[in-house]
Amino acid sequence: MHLTTAYATAVVEGDILAGRLVRLACERHLKDLQTGAERGLHFDEEAANRAFRFFGQLRLGKGRGAGGHFRLEPWQCFIVGSLFGWKKANGFRRFTSAYIEVARKNGKSTLLAGAALYMLGLDGEGAPEVYSAATKRDQAKIVFSEARRLARSVPALRKLFDIKENVIFHRPSDGEFRALSSDAQTQDGLNPHCTVIDELHAHKTRDLVDVIESAEGSRDQPLTLIITTAGSSSDKAAVCWEKRTYGEEVVKGNFDDDTTFVYIAGLDDGDDWKDESVWIKANPNLGVSVTLDVLKRQRDQALAKPARQSEFRRKRCNQWLEVESRWFETEALDRNRAPFILSDVAGRRPVCTLDLSSKTDLTSLCLTWGDDGNDREPWRFLQRYFCPEVGVVARSENDGVPYLQWKEAGHLIATPGARVDYDRVLEEIRALRDEHGFEVIGVDPWNAQAIANQLEKDGFEVFEYRQGMPSFSGPSKEFEALIADGRFCHDGNPITDWMLGNVSVRVDGKENYMPFKASQKLRVDGVMTMIMGVGLIHAGVSKEPDSKRVSISAGFYERA
Repeated sequence: MHLTTAYATAVVEGDILAGRLVRLACERHLKDLQTGAERGLHFDEEAANRAFRFFGQLRLGKGRGAGGHFRLEPWQCFIVGSLFGWKKANGFRRFTSAYIEVARKNGKSTLLAGAALYMLGLDGEGAPEVYSAATKRDQAKIVFSEARRLARSVPALRKLFDIKENVIFHRPSDGEFRALSSDAQTQDGLNPHCTVIDELHAHKTRDLVDVIESAEGSRDQPLTLIITTAGSSSDKAAVCWEKRTYGEEVVKGNFDDDTTFVYIAGLDDGDDWKDESVWIKANPNLGVSVTLDVLKRQRDQALAKPARQSEFRRKRCNQWLEVESRWFETEALDRNRAPFILSDVAGRRPVCTLDLSSKTDLTSLCLTWGDDGNDREPWRFLQRYFCPEVGVVARSENDGVPYLQWKEAGHLIATPGARVDYDRVLEEIRALRDEHGFEVIGVDPWNAQAIANQLEKDGFEVFEYRQGMPSFSGPSKEFEALIADGRFCHDGNPITDWMLGNVSVRVDGKENYMPFKASQKLRVDGVMTMIMGVGLIHAGVSKEPDSKRVSISAGFYERA
């Protein structure tokens, strides 16, 4: 049995554990072996074997197995064999596009770099143009650089290719391979024979994809290789989700498209992302370029630090998440139910933070007491929330929470009119100062110039605390640690509990993160002011007040 078919058979018969969409792709291959001739299709085993032999000459340049020959794993044999083995009646390749979605660190870039080199030098095309394309040039150069490394690994290929810093030439055919990015000056005049589009989920527009697809018309058998990991809910309006959804319908048999190859490896609905036995569904290279120990460690980190759960599920389990994960699970919050006793902080000055509301959010005022150098002591937070009197009932209906009851119970201060009365906010700040003796107040500068000026006139040391990743990442991690350690204590306001249950977390590529709300109906203002309080205390402003307003935006432990 040919290696391509052997993998498909093993998946369908259950000898290899794979997700539903991979099984459907394998069933498609086996079915086409039986019925493809009716549509003018045939599987050319020797054509697939030529590609296999090419990969077998390549030597890996980094990571596990560096220096050894490129040994295609069974799932890679299925992809390479399908792409280069399936033919039309005229002898040209069947597939002109491929959508490949696999979790990170499964060797996608190396596999596609090898395929691009094959298309450049051994496909028999006249003057082939091969591109590695991405949103940014640095990303586009990942596959290109890997191809350059592979080409240099084989003496015969070094004779065949002229390998430069930014281009690989194929002398016999006058072909070339370059990195291409959407931020380049122009993509005019392209005539691609093969294009590798890397991490499509990062493409917020379809411009580059459209340019490439529209430029393929003059080639007899062009090939566009899309490779990506899963995106997030915010990516579902972009081109990656469109391609992914289309590919899913193709392998389901709902669309008749003999030109598109699809391989989507991921967990199935109902799979527990914490269960290591299902990880191979998203990681077909498990045990080769991906180790179980690494995944276990990252899973455990995600359980300990909820901000990492979305990242682990998306990048390591290849799950498209409908919404970002909640930051704090109920169990973690339940470990922080110690009563707030004001006498515990008697004689200690808190810092005050203020987040003024938009039309729909709440204005949040928070006092924060740190641990005073005792790392076993909880941090304490006292909140005041404000909203306009007009529209309280409508807010309750829109947000699905009992604002009216909260107002009547004293948890929410409703000020007269259709907007929050800032004079009432100032009145509350002054009353709290009289009771707790604080001098420092951090203010989100959005729409806050007038109230900040008045606070300065009242003798407060006012700090602008901008809401962005630089100023929030460090304090957010500290805040998360407080909750994980059971060292978080608030004054029992149910609005704070509601907001803690609402908040999600956004993580960037450098593992910085900050809170956000996944829905416009959710409110997280109280969480923002608590984290601002953590940031002010760690920046030292409560102990070293300055005489002029400064900005807390340059980083966690320093003032701008």
